[in-house]
Amino acid sequence: MGEFSQIQRILRILQILSSGRKVTTTELLHRFDGRVSLRTLQRDLLALSEAGIPLISEKTMANENAWTLMSRFRSFIPMPLETNEYLAAHILKANLKIFQLILNLLLWSFLISMAIDRFRRIYWHIKTILDDPKHFFFFQISWTNKSINF
Repeated sequence: MGEFSQIQRILRILQILSSGRKVTTTELLHRFDGRVSLRTLQRDLLALSEAGIPLISEKTMANENAWTLMSRFRSFIPMPLETNEYLAAHILKANLKIFQLILNLLLWSFLISMAIDRFRRIYWHIKTILDDPKHFFFFQISWTNKSINF
């Protein structure tokens, strides 16, 4: 019945548990397609726990154990990727760099357009003051005092 070695079973159990959800021993049995006995899986889970792997076991309503890994341990589990998954991750990484560059360009474009708009408003305000004769005298006085008051 045992087509998997103990190390293969233990690594696969760790990978299944690293998903973060509770997994019952029956679910684990189905994940191994019935090629491993329920008692073997229970012994493997016990061996993991005795080895210091922080497993949490809870009884379900059906009087079965549900197993989870403590969250701080999940990031240490190696997740095997196939060639297509590595390729997809590489393409995604390259596209994220391009997307980040586009966002930066859009941000700079927005900031430049805001600055131009602000300069236009200031120019319009100064032009309005200079075009109005009653404000022109005040503007000249303020300019000679090295401060501009609008």
